[in-house]
Amino acid sequence: AFIIDGAKKDELITKDPKSAEIIKPILRGRDIKRYKSEFADLWLINLHNGYGEIQPININDYPAIKKHLDSFEPKLFKRYDKGITPYNLRNCAYLQEFEKEKIVYPDIAPTLTFTLDENNQFMNNTCYMLNFKKCNKYALALLNSTISAWYFKSISAQLGEKAVRHFNIYIEHLPIPKIQKSQQLPYEILVDCILFAKENDMEVEANTFESVINGMVYDLYFPEEMKKANCYITDRITEVLNPFKEDDSDEFKKEYISKFHTFCRQDRDVFRGLIHRRNIKVVEIINGDRK
Repeated sequence: AFIIDGAKKDELITKDPKSAEIIKPILRGRDIKRYKSEFADLWLINLHNGYGEIQPININDYPAIKKHLDSFEPKLFKRYDKGITPYNLRNCAYLQEFEKEKIVYPDIAPTLTFTLDENNQFMNNTCYMLNFKKCNKYALALLNSTISAWYFKSISAQLGEKAVRHFNIYIEHLPIPKIQKSQQLPYEILVDCILFAKENDMEVEANTFESVINGMVYDLYFPEEMKKANCYITDRITEVLNPFKEDDSDEFKKEYISKFHTFCRQDRDVFRGLIHRRNIKVVEIINGDRK
């Protein structure tokens, strides 16, 4: 009744353009991948029950939607999770947070899985969200890192080896070091590159950039070990990275990503860090190669 496909959305808006005001895109847990969401063209009729000083939505203001919902009687009226009327959704104290940039993640996935939502999407109860306000992309890089996956498994109770349950009581304990904004910038640029690469079928490049982020996260947590092994790559990566500009075309971004990918594979310092870090004791422990 409340979650509809794109065809029904278009039909309701055609019948009454005002319907568009309260029809919002919605994600499910299965739609969320690492650094990517796969929107399934599902939409929420957001007949919210009000919050704070904002009043509940009045169904009579949206006749096309009311006619659609009336077709679901009597289930619509008998349900327990309704608002002040059978047409309203139940109370949601954090309703405002959906329509902000946020990190989203599924309840179950093969490994820790986070991506960025910049499209104000709502979510059903198989997803969760985080909002770090000014450092979402930096936090996203760390949350998707190998170190976070290893640490999460060490502190959480799981049901098996094939999937990870993203229980909030454990997610909240994943450490995100506080660093200066200038130090966050290379992580943010890499995240932008990965997000764009994932959306444009540049999986090889995206995988390399994830490996680079992993190396930089090792540098962040274990700088002495990485420098001693001559595998510290953060300074070199920071030297060559440039952020995308608002007016950069997709073709420019693709070319930039291809060139940066080639750099990562050919630069002696970066290549050494990506390949030889696996022989460092702390990396071996995190990778499961040493106890």
